[in-house]
Amino acid sequence: MEKENVDVLIFRNTENVLYLSDYWPMTGWSFVIFPLEGDPTLIIPASELEYAKKGWISDIRTYESETLEMVGNPYIAVSKELNYI
Repeated sequence: MEKENVDVLIFRNTENVLYLSDYWPMTGWSFVIFPLEGDPTLIIPASELEYAKKGWISDIRTYESETLEMVGNPYIAVSKELNYI
């Protein structure tokens, strides 16, 4: 990453999240963030927290996923967490 001048890698594809974190996303969108320095972060729907804790990433952040009452853009829902990484 340093050689290519990349500060962070963000993965959203379900298979990539599983491969990189040992957590299988079931609903909503999940993200694995690998910064150049520091530990990786996993951002997941709040309803999946117990499943995500079984993986190896310790920095797990949650967001409220869509419901029948609230349909929205998942990027907006996770933007707060992405801004703190």
